[in-house]
Amino acid sequence: VYSHVALRMAEHGDWLTPHFLDRFFLTKPPLLYWLSGASAKLFGVSAFSLRLPSLIAGALGVLIVFLWVREARPWYAALLAAAALLTHDLWFRLSRLNLTDALLSTLFLAALWLLPRAPWITGVLCGLALLTKGLAGLMPLIAVCAILFLRREYRRLALSLATALAVAAPWHLYQYAVHPRWFYSEYIGVEILRYALGTPPQTSQESTAAFYFGRFLSPFAAIGFAALAWTLRKRDWTPALAMALMVIAAVFAYQYRNLAYWMPLAPALAILAGRNLPWYLLPLMLAWPSRDPAMTPVTPVLRTYCELHRSNDLALVSTADEFHATVLPLARVRYVFIAPPPEYGSAMLDFRALGITQTVDDYLAATPPREDLLAWGLPHRRALSTVLLAKDQADVDRLIAARPEWDFLIDASLRLSSTSLAPHPAARSCRL
Repeated sequence: VYSHVALRMAEHGDWLTPHFLDRFFLTKPPLLYWLSGASAKLFGVSAFSLRLPSLIAGALGVLIVFLWVREARPWYAALLAAAALLTHDLWFRLSRLNLTDALLSTLFLAALWLLPRAPWITGVLCGLALLTKGLAGLMPLIAVCAILFLRREYRRLALSLATALAVAAPWHLYQYAVHPRWFYSEYIGVEILRYALGTPPQTSQESTAAFYFGRFLSPFAAIGFAALAWTLRKRDWTPALAMALMVIAAVFAYQYRNLAYWMPLAPALAILAGRNLPWYLLPLMLAWPSRDPAMTPVTPVLRTYCELHRSNDLALVSTADEFHATVLPLARVRYVFIAPPPEYGSAMLDFRALGITQTVDDYLAATPPREDLLAWGLPHRRALSTVLLAKDQADVDRLIAARPEWDFLIDASLRLSSTSLAPHPAARSCRL
């Protein structure tokens, strides 16, 4: 999804307002999209160029851990702490994906490392964190303000806070002024009220503690938490300790559970272990990180289809492509899911009412969305009926019969229309 948004920015030049499948996409602020889009502009469109900002962020995080530990310990202890982070499974995997977690984690780490040296730069980094992940981006700013408040450094606190707001506020104010209803409903209603402060549907029925600690359990975590306990016992109130406690408090406060939220904890634990434990314990934190598959099982099928340059609509039926089709140069992509219509809260953007999501029954009956809802500022009519919801396989069969001009990808099998349209011009490579 984030790659699609970044590509659209790079190709269409609308750098202020993110779009996804021809609709506004205001779930996250735009810093990662800007960086990924600029990378694609500079180095060409590829999976590597789109992921390059996250890769650089992950590498910088490892470097900061080395420098931070080196301030207090010998070089070999700093090197082992940095290597522990580099080989940490969560850090290694998420730094290789075009997601916000690596960028946010490194901004958080850099903000606290630079706090004693340059509070105004810390403020800039906190503002960039807010532009990376919205409410979650508040973590560095809260930690910085808490540290400065406890130290009674009120002028530095005011400077950091003012700088952070000066960096983050313009984009938020722009979206509120230009797309007020969409911004409130998606950015605030969905991301904050539903996922951060509300109780969204969970992927696991475990308790929060079991979900996080069970998946984070490893020699790295055991030694890291031992270092955390030792630091607390000594009452050594270092910024790295504040970072660790802030992340733990945040993930338990968030209602939605996602292991990626633990990512900023990894460098904090590596620093605490590197600075407070005997160096010969640090090799125990090293691991051989797992490698996610480079592509989903359906990726080769999509690549083959893309290289046919067909101008037909492509409907993906119950296909777990992780939205890979949206970054390919295809004429038009729709998704068909066998699922019940979602329930939307009063504060949330109602994609069903807007016509972006429709049931198969409504789509085949040509039930139009209400014009007053389209007045919210739907940027393009092509966004209508992007997602179709089928009750069962019979609904899917009715859709296929009613749209003989469409191509269908069902699981990993292509069903091509006999209708021949003019070839679709390839705007970029299908090998992404």
